Amino acid sequence: MAEQNWKKSLILASRRRGRDKQANTFRDNLRRLAIKMECADENALAKRLGWIREKKKWLRRLWNDGLQRPNSKTAEDLTKLARFFGFNDFGPLWEKDVKLPISPRGITEFLSLLRTWDANVSEYAVRHLDHMHPDSKQTNREILQQQLINNTPESLAENYYRHYTGQNPPSPKQTAEIVKDIENSMNQLSEQILLLIDEQRQALMARIASRYFQ
Repeated sequence: MAEQNWKKSLILASRRRGRDKQANTFRDNLRRLAIKMECADENALAKRLGWIREKKKWLRRLWNDGLQRPNSKTAEDLTKLARFFGFNDFGPLWEKDVKLPISPRGITEFLSLLRTWDANVSEYAVRHLDHMHPDSKQTNREILQQQLINNTPESLAENYYRHYTGQNPPSPKQTAEIVKDIENSMNQLSEQILLLIDEQRQALMARIASRYFQ
């Protein structure tokens, strides 16, 4: 009897270690993937996901304790979490040392190109990035991340620009010229600001001198 209890205890302990290992793998993946997506902690990740109150509390538990396995209650939120990272489903979240299927810089590069071509187009894209797509249960960000798996930021930016303006975006040569013009304008603005600061500094020093050395 004692031997049977001992074997049973060993089996239970082994199962517990297995469950703990799964939870730890999930937690480690969640933290690493979030940081790759420029979310330093669970609060930043919750903000990007649009999760508040109970969902934010649940995410904090995942961040701290991990998750052993999914169930019917958590499947929908786990799917959204997985798609935020660019996965089609949540299975990879339990794979050891899983890697992002997309470049975390892809969206940044996409928006940067739009901003170079037309600030209004870029502003519109940023403003609607985390809105739900009218024909999908996903946000525009999630759809864009999935598209970045098989497309470059440049090609997606070109398509978005055409859709928004009805025109072709500037060519690479024209883009380079635009960037150069922007850099020149920024340099000129920087020089003007430095001159203004220097003039204000000299005026201030003159007032101080007139007050104390009359």
